[in-house]
Amino acid sequence: MGQNALDSGAYIPPAGMTTEEVGANMAAAYAISYVLSSVGIILLIRDLPRIFGFDAVADAKRAEADFCGGATHPVPGAPGALSMGFYSYDLRA
Repeated sequence: MGQNALDSGAYIPPAGMTTEEVGANMAAAYAISYVLSSVGIILLIRDLPRIFGFDAVADAKRAEADFCGGATHPVPGAPGALSMGFYSYDLRA
């Protein structure tokens, strides 16, 4: 959008700057903000449970125990769920 405004003449750069310089500044600003926001989101997602006082590992183990309903086999997707053994039901994939 900003580059289109420069190209069409809808935005006139300040005195002493050319449209090429303004376009280069916009590209540099986009690159810097993209990197910083990507890193910021990764750090936020990683630390969000701890910020709010949750223990993600303990909560995951408690949820796994709740979802399996006290059965001896783990819930699907959990470690050991695909181990060979006798189950009272068939699973087709």
